[in-house]
Amino acid sequence: MKTITALYRLLVNPLNLQSIPLVRSFLSCVIIIFLSTSINAQQATPQEKTTTLFDYGIPLKTTEDNFKNLFRNFPLLISNADKSLKLLSYKYLTAIKDEKEVKFYLTKNKEVYLSGGGIISRFGENDVKNNTIRMTFLSENQSKQNDTVFVKEMNDNIAEMIKNINIGYEVYVVKFLADVKTYDFYVFVNPKTKGVIKKGSLFGFDIPLYYADFYSERKG
Repeated sequence: MKTITALYRLLVNPLNLQSIPLVRSFLSCVIIIFLSTSINAQQATPQEKTTTLFDYGIPLKTTEDNFKNLFRNFPLLISNADKSLKLLSYKYLTAIKDEKEVKFYLTKNKEVYLSGGGIISRFGENDVKNNTIRMTFLSENQSKQNDTVFVKEMNDNIAEMIKNINIGYEVYVVKFLADVKTYDFYVFVNPKTKGVIKKGSLFGFDIPLYYADFYSERKG
């Protein structure tokens, strides 16, 4: 009988997440709170195969293929995606020319990081029909912008993210709606590997492959 560890994760250091086992059960419940990023999260047990919203779907032959996959997968795999939580558009912007430009786009992502939102996931391979991934965003009066500890941690993590983004990396902007507010989130892609830089990417969290297969086939 397969047992999965239930986990609670805070993004104290979102670039180096550590799992904290709390209880053992047949379902894995993961709560991830946006700190300065979402989430290169290990949401499955080590032996499970995982994918992401960018990777699941068509092979990545161009950098744009990431966003074709994202826009197909989001309404299928995010349980609370609806008229109040949806992706609106994506657009290629530029190739990074210098570190100043990296800082510029990462700084623009702070609006999302400060939203105080999070992801709540419930996984269990033996009960996949009841698995969920939910994205939540708090109201403006619950923003983290006045939380000095949070802001310092966010800025420290952005400084680390800069090291992972090189000159020539491509920048796309994803526009999405969460409740009544529209956000822009900037995503960096390695033009050689065609892969999105997952660290710091709002949509770059790991998803169990069995979950993606089940919900894609059922709803696709």
